[in-house]
Amino acid sequence: RPPTTAPPRTREQAQALATSLALTPEDWGTGFTRQATYEWAGETWSDYAADCSQQTVALPASLTGQWSRAVQLADPAGPLMLTSGSTNAFVYRDARAARDALQNNRQVDDRCAKRTYTDGTKITFLPGAPQPAYPDADEVQAEEGEIVQPDGGGPYPYLVLTVRKDDIVLSAYLKAPTRDRLADIRTRCTQAVRLMLDRLERS
Repeated sequence: RPPTTAPPRTREQAQALATSLALTPEDWGTGFTRQATYEWAGETWSDYAADCSQQTVALPASLTGQWSRAVQLADPAGPLMLTSGSTNAFVYRDARAARDALQNNRQVDDRCAKRTYTDGTKITFLPGAPQPAYPDADEVQAEEGEIVQPDGGGPYPYLVLTVRKDDIVLSAYLKAPTRDRLADIRTRCTQAVRLMLDRLERS
């Protein structure tokens, strides 16, 4: 979206924009399919308590539109899931609110290297993730770590790559079965965010 374009004035416009930005399996490339729960707009938000356990809270009043789509890539040679993840688009009331959202993400990373989700999933944040360059983005944040599932599966490497452009926050998330696929999910997330930024520029 060109910076001279006014941000969406209604929630309907903001929601339509967010829906247009989240990627489909076809956008990700050959072999990607929908997850069982494929797309949604969240009705609640997440925050973290003093013990770094995930808490469900009300959506921020400054969030005017959001959409997520979840995908997966199966190994054609066997039962292994090569990667799974999602893209997410958030439209805020203004650029300041979007900046505040990213700042909150950074504060959580600084405060909670280990976190527990409401379903029992445990993640460990590992600092030092490469930060891809997006000259047209106002902010870039990369978060890498490991996930242990409630059934004991893992640890699985994951990457969340987030960018802000004006009042829009875009993110791509992927999880892989083994650390030797970390380079692959880095490449795929980088490409996914690039595609969303390009789509935003044309919107």
